[in-house]
Amino acid sequence: MILVFVVLTVILNEGLSAEYKKVGCFKDHDEPRRALRAHLSDGSGSVVKCAREAKARGFTVFGLQNGGECWSGKGNYAKYGRGEGCKDGLGGSWRNDVYKFPVAEYKGCFNSYTLLDVLELHHAIKSSSAQKYDYKHARIDCENLAKSRNAVGFAIQWESLLSGFFGTRLCYTISSGDKPSRFGKHSLIAKCDKNRLGGYRLMSVYLFK
Repeated sequence: MILVFVVLTVILNEGLSAEYKKVGCFKDHDEPRRALRAHLSDGSGSVVKCAREAKARGFTVFGLQNGGECWSGKGNYAKYGRGEGCKDGLGGSWRNDVYKFPVAEYKGCFNSYTLLDVLELHHAIKSSSAQKYDYKHARIDCENLAKSRNAVGFAIQWESLLSGFFGTRLCYTISSGDKPSRFGKHSLIAKCDKNRLGGYRLMSVYLFK
């Protein structure tokens, strides 16, 4: 039982660590001028534990200070600029090692043929279903896959028949080499479905910010 628990904990921790990215080391000040105001835990000494606390509270940014104090919030983590003195990813004296959960931003609807000619999109998932499409989890599944592959974004294509029955979902992850800044120059259209999950020969594109 103990072995199973340990293995499960490792798997969960590794999964969570794939969701956040390190931003860097930043200066901080004492109360009431802290860059990150929410004190989540004291001296945990673990980036994963701090990430779990921040995610549970709905924060997208968190920082570790002074060897493991966990701070988060909606403030500007960079308000005092970058600093030196962070150590082992756990911050330092009035220094935050800052981490961020990437947030997917919708960039628009694109013609899939044109987009594939411009970018090197990496085909990730293809699934067919004889039941009504699960819109709720489509974006989440593709987004999580993109994060696990350290991608800069993802694109979803959904080609369905009979109003959502008998269709195929395509999920593509976008690498940093795909130059996503070029999206705006190529076939931006507005015919993807209302759920922003692509359409027939159409891709809904999301980039992490």
